[in-house]
Amino acid sequence: LGSLPIALIAFATAGDLEAEWRINRLVRIFKLHRLFRLVRLSSSLKPVVVLLNMNPSLLRVMNLAVVLIWLSHCIGCMWWLIADLELTLLDDVPRNSWHPPDDVYPSGSLGQQWARAFYWGAG
Repeated sequence: LGSLPIALIAFATAGDLEAEWRINRLVRIFKLHRLFRLVRLSSSLKPVVVLLNMNPSLLRVMNLAVVLIWLSHCIGCMWWLIADLELTLLDDVPRNSWHPPDDVYPSGSLGQQWARAFYWGAG
């Protein structure tokens, strides 16, 4: 990550703050590897499960639900990022059926945008 030429990217955007912000969001994707630390959290939760005397099958179902929700969120956010970058950085892109609808993009609230992206990610 330290080898990315951020100054060169900022120079290429020629002072366009909105384009710099979008590129900054794209660069932050490389920090997602830190989320894999959550895998270690499951080993530290084993004493809590034993203490609460939880059914292991119920725990597996809850774990599956959390993983599916997290994956839907990540897929939806990546879809929104790609559509947002395409619609804002490229001038002559026609609206496609996979782009967010006009009632949500770009004027919808953050909650509406997240719900639409999550729904798309859930598939």
